[in-house]
Amino acid sequence: MKNRKPAITSEQRDLLTALYEQHRSRMFHIAYSKLGNEQDALDAVHETFCRVMTDIGRFTEMPPDKRGVFLAVIVRNVAVDMYRKRINATLEAEPETEIPDTSPDTESEVMSSITKQELVGFIRTLPDNQREILELICLCDIPYEQAAKYLGISENTAYQRIYRARVAIRKFMKEAENDEK
Repeated sequence: MKNRKPAITSEQRDLLTALYEQHRSRMFHIAYSKLGNEQDALDAVHETFCRVMTDIGRFTEMPPDKRGVFLAVIVRNVAVDMYRKRINATLEAEPETEIPDTSPDTESEVMSSITKQELVGFIRTLPDNQREILELICLCDIPYEQAAKYLGISENTAYQRIYRARVAIRKFMKEAENDEK
């Protein structure tokens, strides 16, 4: 019989247990805000820890003060994936009976002139410092103070970067609207 190396060491198991106890409530709230279902939110939290266990070495090398933010990003991504799967399953199961909104609305007109892929593609072209802060604050619902600390910048710099990212997105959307006319 071969000597098998355990999947994780006892120190790693203790670290995971401590992180779970420390961050599960916040992670649950992030997942619940995306999924709106208690059981799905719990599943998202547990899936997050399963993913962390698969690459535990990388996680243990990470500075301790960044682990909570990293867990928040992972659980948010897991919850978004679960939400998308649920929506896709619902769309495949139901015939399209939605009545389109025909009321004039500037935001709707602009959003209809660009696709989600175009907007996501544009966001990917933003400078890394603007894109990172945008993802942490807008997608992960992380407060400015924590996002700034995670990125190693001042809170004021975080506000400036998110402002610049939003200005760039508005400009992109306005240009897309003008191209349609």
